[in-house]
Amino acid sequence: KLPDVLLLYRINQEGDPVEELLHPESAFGICIRDGIRGFTLTPPPFPDYWVEIDLEFRERVIRH
Repeated sequence: KLPDVLLLYRINQEGDPVEELLHPESAFGICIRDGIRGFTLTPPPFPDYWVEIDLEFRERVIRH
């Protein structure tokens, strides 16, 4: 099973991430974080707005 990953981003008034927190800080989590860097959101309702991205991985069994 892949580990769950929690990413938190503090967004400025233009919608750009200015701070990020990652838990757990594992090789897999760092790979996910680095893969989604460089995004911009619509301007938030107030400055220093936090956005949470919570990735939970589950095993899926496919039967033929």
